Amino acid sequence: MLNIYFGEMEEAIYNPAVYFKNTYQDSWITNERSKAMIIKCLMRQHVGIIAQNGS
Repeated sequence: MLNIYFGEMEEAIYNPAVYFKNTYQDSWITNERSKAMIIKCLMRQHVGIIAQNGS
């Protein structure tokens, strides 16, 4: 059944794509494995920037 509501609804999701992109569990970025993967990725990016600049 389709229900249509007019006005603001605190529990409503107005943009499903944004909602699902921004919904995550803290453990995804706070556990040790995730931290190591993030650091590895950032270090790789840093090395790439240095290589491009010739420093």
